[in-house]
Amino acid sequence: MNYGQKISASIQCLGKFCESRIRPENELHKMSELILVIEDDELTRKALQRSLRLYGFEVCMAKDGPDGLRLAQEKRPTFILLDWMMPEMDGLAVLSELKQNDKTSHIPVFMLTGRDTIGDLDEAFELGADDYIVKPLDLTDLGRTVTVKWKKYTNRTGASVKPRGRRIGVFKKRS
Repeated sequence: MNYGQKISASIQCLGKFCESRIRPENELHKMSELILVIEDDELTRKALQRSLRLYGFEVCMAKDGPDGLRLAQEKRPTFILLDWMMPEMDGLAVLSELKQNDKTSHIPVFMLTGRDTIGDLDEAFELGADDYIVKPLDLTDLGRTVTVKWKKYTNRTGASVKPRGRRIGVFKKRS
């Protein structure tokens, strides 16, 4: 099974796994975050979209850096998940442009990266990245990971979120 087939199978399993654990009696939370995902790999974009939507996030997708820059200005997302390694315009170039533009400089950016050395991460933080998520992504845990990182960011910075009425279930492990 190649990488693309594994991602495709993960997308299907993720949906079945998570949907089977949502119970109507679960406590519901309102979410309002619009996430812009800038990711060049189509299968990874679909997997991210599905996982994040299961956690109640609204998701806007961009296939490359220029498309992501355009959507960031148009949609004004709550935060951005930005792939580091992309053709044409890599994540650091996109990050730099986002942080230099008055319309987008305030938007938090979480880098999606396979890089985990201090020097690489320092470079992203110096350009204005707010956090990072290491690849390969655990699709069954991604929504929770993003939720936790977003809550830490809002607690650290005092950022506030305006409710849009989105609801998510709290997942409980069946016994």
